Amino acid sequence: MKTQELEELLGVECVCMDDEGRVFSIETDVFFTDQDPVPGYVEVVDSQLRFSDATEVLLHFEMRGLEIDEGWFPAFIPAIVGQYGVKVEEFAFIELWSTLDDAVEAFARFRAALKVLVQWEHDQFAATGPRAVLSPADVAALPSMA
Repeated sequence: MKTQELEELLGVECVCMDDEGRVFSIETDVFFTDQDPVPGYVEVVDSQLRFSDATEVLLHFEMRGLEIDEGWFPAFIPAIVGQYGVKVEEFAFIELWSTLDDAVEAFARFRAALKVLVQWEHDQFAATGPRAVLSPADVAALPSMA
């Protein structure tokens, strides 16, 4: 796929990241509480698109103080993004697969899931300060987003 085709399809700026035209970085128009942009990526696989954060959200939360111990993954993240049909795969990629025909709607759902995660971050750090550290027990005590 060509960059221009993807930009026209999604309506955002895209940058091709490989020689084959299969992996693109995309603007998500979503920003973390500290104003860092939430990155997005699209991988073209046959006639499907895979929208992903390439683990950037979890890494950002970890840098902000969310304790991520080996073998423990914050269960609230799959619960939040699952409301939009988005999944967290085993290597912590937040992802959504789509056909080319459904790409616009899928991209909107992917961005909506990212926005809800950023809202959680904003609410959490507004209440506890910018360098709060959450343990698994703290996260388990958070109210459900459902």
